[in-house]
Amino acid sequence: MAIMVLFDYISWVYSGGIKEYFRAWGNFHWFLFHFFSVGILTRTLFVPWHRMREKGGRGLDIEGALARFVVNAILRIVGIFVRLSVILTAFIFELGLFIIMLAGLILFVSSPISIPLLIISGFILAAI
Repeated sequence: MAIMVLFDYISWVYSGGIKEYFRAWGNFHWFLFHFFSVGILTRTLFVPWHRMREKGGRGLDIEGALARFVVNAILRIVGIFVRLSVILTAFIFELGLFIIMLAGLILFVSSPISIPLLIISGFILAAI
């Protein structure tokens, strides 16, 4: 009975189990991509921070126009830095996810071999 369960487990791991593992990996990737809003942040990279900007007044005011230009440029630069820092944070989390999921994949694929070996070694060590 236990041998049949072991063979069923091994056949599941190497057929449907790996497919399900990669599907779960994709779900984690999708979550991080949407949690950090990477797509929106890249599309709006050069938009001023919180869409704040100085609006122009009426008439010809060169000093006011230059002041508005500087303030708007600073707000765009702040927006770029904040968005890039969030995108970088998302990239760091994606890298961590990749390392963790790769280690999990190695453990998952080696589990049909390592679990019986660990059980047998446990019995041997208990007998000593």
